[in-house]
Amino acid sequence: MPPQPAERSGDDDPLRAGLRAALSAIQASHPRLSPQDTEDIMQELAVLYLENPTGVRNPEAWFSFCALRRARKLLSEYRLHLPIDETHLADPEDREAEFLARKLLATLNEDSRRLLIRLYIAGFTLREIATAEGRSLRSVQRQLARALDLLRARYAPRKSV
Repeated sequence: MPPQPAERSGDDDPLRAGLRAALSAIQASHPRLSPQDTEDIMQELAVLYLENPTGVRNPEAWFSFCALRRARKLLSEYRLHLPIDETHLADPEDREAEFLARKLLATLNEDSRRLLIRLYIAGFTLREIATAEGRSLRSVQRQLARALDLLRARYAPRKSV
């Protein structure tokens, strides 16, 4: 009977150790990520590792790093596709500010209004807005500057001389 290859214990298996490290990194850093998304990331990393295990010097660090990058990217993609809630423009108790914000936004064209809402209400970064709009970062910056200049020109208090 030929000798059987020695089985690795769970602690010696770099794949298992790496997947454990990646799972704990995702759960600690991104608890909002769904179990299905976490499982998808883990499977993707396992396949990548199995394709070239010798190219990874420190499997635990590699798995953790890659898992966190993929989780951040996934959450960023989800955020870009969420609908923007225009009904919650201000604190519900501050009806006057909400009314004024709606009135000001209504004077702008649709593109400018959408960019301002994404930036100031939804909390997107300029880069996220550019990605969501399919435009360059500079183009988004210019349109936002024009919209804000227009609002200032129309509604800023005028200094009397």
